[in-house]
Amino acid sequence: MHRFAGRDVLVVSNGLVAREAMVVAWSTAASSGRRTLLVASDDAVVHSLRDSVQSLGGSRDDVVESRRLAAVLSGQRSDSGVESRIVVLGGLPSGVKDARVSDCVHVTVVPAHQPEVYRLGRAAEVARPRYLLSELGPVLRDPSGRATWRKGAVVIENLRRRLSIGDPDRALGDRRTLRSREAVGDLAEARLELGRALRSIERAGPARRRHGMHPPGLSR
Repeated sequence: MHRFAGRDVLVVSNGLVAREAMVVAWSTAASSGRRTLLVASDDAVVHSLRDSVQSLGGSRDDVVESRRLAAVLSGQRSDSGVESRIVVLGGLPSGVKDARVSDCVHVTVVPAHQPEVYRLGRAAEVARPRYLLSELGPVLRDPSGRATWRKGAVVIENLRRRLSIGDPDRALGDRRTLRSREAVGDLAEARLELGRALRSIERAGPARRRHGMHPPGLSR
């Protein structure tokens, strides 16, 4: 399990394991009286999850197609003011803003043979926490751009973990974080690695420039 400022990502090796993990999450929440919504975009996966949830005594409405999630969340807020926990296969749908989702677990599939650094990068791409988007800009759509974005994310995540940074908005937290002796050496090395990644992102497309993503941080 990877955590990005409160957003959890479970990396599994195949689709079957992903569906099983989602059903277990639903069942665990149900046993404690809490509702969980399982979210997926693929119709076959949605039908499979609904059959599993129903066989355990749940409602088929506890499984939501990605395209309907925004409407379902709006309806919940109107009815009770309380949102369900969300377990989503992949990333949140584009129509759902992070601010509207307070409790979410992502499940993503990465083949078992991939190294841990790739798994971390993929998990970061799925979670897309604010501090990574602020530093790296949006994830580019082409495979090369996505791979470069993930490399930059891994640099930042490794540094945050070494320095125990939990700031949800800033990649390096406040200035006090950078004053420790340990931070100085780590930051110098990370700045070189990230600089190379950012230059590659710039070459990959204009999205970062359009969004003006040049805040203070590793890239400065």
